[in-house]
Amino acid sequence: MITSSLIWGGPKTFDRLKELDWLEHISEYGISMYLREAERHGWVKVKYAEDKPDVYSATRKGRIMDENRN
Repeated sequence: MITSSLIWGGPKTFDRLKELDWLEHISEYGISMYLREAERHGWVKVKYAEDKPDVYSATRKGRIMDENRN
């Protein structure tokens, strides 16, 4: 579901992800576990920048997985 949120809502920082309605009652640790699992599968990638927050976005593989799931 986190991949779907990144597909339809566009790339987001961790703080922006925490603001999503369906993640409202999930701890930061829980959200980071969702992200780690999605990264492990190759559905989400992270863009690191020195002085800016990390940005999470869906990969092509994540988009294909989301289309097949629905």
